[in-house]
Amino acid sequence: MISTLKPHIDDFHVSSNASRGIIRVRYPRLCTRSGLEVDLLDANGVVMEVPIRVIKHEDDVVDIVISNTIPGIYLLKIYDGKTCIIKRIILQ
Repeated sequence: MISTLKPHIDDFHVSSNASRGIIRVRYPRLCTRSGLEVDLLDANGVVMEVPIRVIKHEDDVVDIVISNTIPGIYLLKIYDGKTCIIKRIILQ
């Protein structure tokens, strides 16, 4: 079962938006779990085949490093096996 956590979406913060490829995500309920899946989607919702690394800094903070993309508006999808959050980001 996938939950969207709309009542708690205010707890989800994305920094460096617009970004040159490093996005900092702070979300206690999501980032404390192991095994995050991160996808970058184009404006049409198609998953982009680009290298993505997740670097954990604290219990509730991760940096998502996205390489080899052209500037534009994308959707960042983060999934931990139970919770899925999608956030619009701008890459410069």
